Amino acid sequence: MKFKPKAIIFDMDGVLLDSEPLHAKITQKMFDNLNIEVGEQEYESFIGSNLQYMWSYLKQKHALPNSVEQLIEQNKKLLYSEFKKINKLKPMPGLLPFLQKTAGLPLAVASSTHSKLVILILNKLGIRDYFDSILGGENVTNPKPSPEIFLKSAEFLHTKPANILVIEDSANGVNAAKMAGMYCAALQTNSTSKQDINKADLTVKSFFELQNKIILD
Repeated sequence: MKFKPKAIIFDMDGVLLDSEPLHAKITQKMFDNLNIEVGEQEYESFIGSNLQYMWSYLKQKHALPNSVEQLIEQNKKLLYSEFKKINKLKPMPGLLPFLQKTAGLPLAVASSTHSKLVILILNKLGIRDYFDSILGGENVTNPKPSPEIFLKSAEFLHTKPANILVIEDSANGVNAAKMAGMYCAALQTNSTSKQDINKADLTVKSFFELQNKIILD
């Protein structure tokens, strides 16, 4: 039976736009500046989590002299400045028709990215006004795979977790959604093809496919 959501929560990176390659490229600049090596598999484990988790781990592993707070602030500033230079960002194929089809449903963004950058990106995508709630990584104590950000979003949307569809693309995000007791659709893209998303209720390759596999009317 097809799932009929009463509210939808979207992750941002890799869901609303294919930003993971750009995130990786920008963050690699920081790794180079700090003279540390982070392997591909190691970096994959950070996708879907937040900067606090990543830099706490890397500071300890590489005995970095900078504080975790300094590393996070540097990373945030670098990401924001690089994304700000881009005039217009391209939404995922099928996203705009999908958002138009959800008219009347409460919608939220729950991202591990800082909310200031989330809002910048939503504005550059031209979709900010679709969302009733926007939560970033700084709005929760525990990052994904903790369900905290999704449960907090559910409160803002005034919807029970079991009635919410979460659209994710990472293992951390899918695990968080399922721990929150929500229905999870995993969007498979080339950028996140190595992520373990087998706990998702549904796996799709586009918003066009997702629209045909759930009930939005």
